[in-house]
Formats: sequence, C-alpha cells, structure tokens
Amino acid sequence: MNVPELSWPDVRRSFFDMEGAQSDSSTKCFIDHMGMSCFGPDYLSGQYKRAADLLVKAKQDGADPYHPDGLFMPVGYLYRHALELKLKGLLERIIDCDLMDKEESIEKLLNRHDIVKLWKAIKPILINQWPNADRKPLNNAEALLCEFHKIDKSGQSLRYSKVKNGGDVRDKFPKIVRLEMLQEAFDEMYSLLDGCLMHLDSILEYMNDMRNEYR
Repeated sequence: MNVPELSWPDVRRSFFDMEGAQSDSSTKCFIDHMGMSCFGPDYLSGQYKRAADLLVKAKQDGADPYHPDGLFMPVGYLYRHALELKLKGLLERIIDCDLMDKEESIEKLLNRHDIVKLWKAIKPILINQWPNADRKPLNNAEALLCEFHKIDKSGQSLRYSKVKNGGDVRDKFPKIVRLEMLQEAFDEMYSLLDGCLMHLDSILEYMNDMRNEYR
C-alpha cells in the first residue's frame, strides 16, 4: 500500500506567491489587473457567480468524484453574495442617475446584507422606469429573493454550521436541492437585474453626454 507523502507548511512559502513568468500557470491571478476600470460591486458580483457556476459545472461534468451534499452551502453562499452585490451595484447606479437621494438610510442599507430590504428600495424605481410593463417578472424576482432570504437573512447562515443562538443552520434549509436548478433560477434573476442595469447605464451615459455638451 502506497502511503501518500505528507507536505508540511514551508516557512519560506507564501500563500500569495507571485513569482514566475506570466505564462507559467493557468491559475495565476494578476490582482492589479482585476476588474481594470470596472472594479466594483457589479464586477465582483459576476465573479462570485462565475465561481458558483464553475462548481456546478464541475459536478455535472463528473470532475468532482464526491457527493454533492457538501457543495450546497458554498454554492449557495456564492450565489447569495453575488445577488447581494448585484443589488448594491444596481442601487448605487440608481443614485448615480439621480433617481434616488443617497439618504442616511440608503447608506446604511448599502453597508448591510439584507437582500429583501435592498430589493424593496430598488423595486419602486424600476416600476417608475417601466410603469406600463408586466409586473410578473419583478414579482417573481421578489419571490425568489424572499426564498433566499428565508434560509439566510444575514449572509451568515450559508457560511457557518451554527447560528448565533447555537442552532443548526440546516434547520432552515430545504430538504433537497438540485444545484443545476438553483443555477437556472439564479441565471433568470441575474438576467433581469442585468437588463435593469443596462437601462440605467444608458441613462447615466446620456446624463454624462449632456453635462459634457454644456460645459
């Protein structure tokens, strides 16, 4: 029987070793290039989603030989955090477009982790942008958000094994989850929020063009 060779921490090693040529590793991260000019909540949201998508794909492709049970919390956390960042980026863009004042209450909201309260601040603005549109997509998005909020109100329950009072976090989790269906539902949510963000970007671009024209 072959006993695997143990590898102990080397005092000379760093967790963040960046030595070597640029082409020597497919996993080397150049942090100063990360996000380039678009670094912010929306960029980071996309990266957390990307990481979750990669985990689900690895499981589907058979690259991971272990049972998927243990992936629910990491995948769920990555998607939830991606959603929180996406909503915060959307709220910041709404403020940039002068569609909402950045009051103290909004500032507090941006510093917290309540995705339902974030959504409730955003939803009326979206309705005002498309007053005659079908409300079903927004209502369905809200239902999905509330479902996520129910199992993790603070962004902590998907990270730890126990809640603050000592209870098991799994008590509020669904009994069975198919990761690919979680991904599909999240993709639909993300597409809606992306579309809203693109609309706000066009408003902001128009506002900037007007400012430049009258300087």
